[in-house]
Amino acid sequence: MKKCKLCKGDLSIEYGNCKDINFSISNEKFDWYKCKRCGSFSIDDPNLSVSEYYKDYKPHKIDVSNLPNSLSIFIEKILAVYSEDDKFDIIDVGCGSGVLLYQLKKKFPNARLYGTDVTISPAINNLSDYQDINFFESEIKDLSIEKTFDVVVSSQLLEHLDDPETMVEFLECHTNSKSLIIFDIPNVESVSFKLFGRNWIHLDTPRHRVLYTRTGLNYLFREFKLTNVVYTGSNLSLWSSFCNSISVNLHNNSLFFKVIRKVVIKLLDLFVVPDDKINFTLSRNK
Repeated sequence: MKKCKLCKGDLSIEYGNCKDINFSISNEKFDWYKCKRCGSFSIDDPNLSVSEYYKDYKPHKIDVSNLPNSLSIFIEKILAVYSEDDKFDIIDVGCGSGVLLYQLKKKFPNARLYGTDVTISPAINNLSDYQDINFFESEIKDLSIEKTFDVVVSSQLLEHLDDPETMVEFLECHTNSKSLIIFDIPNVESVSFKLFGRNWIHLDTPRHRVLYTRTGLNYLFREFKLTNVVYTGSNLSLWSSFCNSISVNLHNNSLFFKVIRKVVIKLLDLFVVPDDKINFTLSRNK
């Protein structure tokens, strides 16, 4: 029987024959498994190569000058420890488009910034005005940086890792007991996931490989203390998941579709507190 990558519990198929409904890059089908012990979800396919699913990846093309609300919590947590004028080392693991690095550079101009991703060109292109940011194109397990960091941030990366233990190993090598470590990931225990299941926007088959419950996170980061948990997100995920459930193209650029989306999300914002993402802090056990 297949085993959970986090707690080694038994897995059973929860959603079979799932396709890439967010971007429709191919019709290839995948099975999502649920752990009977920790409740986390995973795609368990050792032959899966997802590189083609990142071609022309739209999240890498966002406007880096516009910080999403779900990312502003990173700035707030760092400000609780450091002032805007302090000199300290920050690495963004899985920096993607560079949106978080851009905002960190604006808020902490004296900080020494590092960014790493398997495809680093989107961040380099978007942050071409900042030549003092150090970029590394590498898998986490192959990253060759011989230093520890005061702050480690990672937004929406952990769920993409086929082997989550590589992140644990990175933290063990590049942080100390005083390091501030901040993550955010999709919240598989959210209202939107419970409502839409296989059509949930953050299932994002097959780019997402593991979706974590709080219990699953505690298994993975058993050598760390998980604190300061904040639920964030946007009601755009509810709208997008609903569109997936009725097979409506999310990337429809018609004026009518854009107006309807804007009106629906404004109405949802009046009544629904989004919880589709979870932001948490880690500290090393002494």
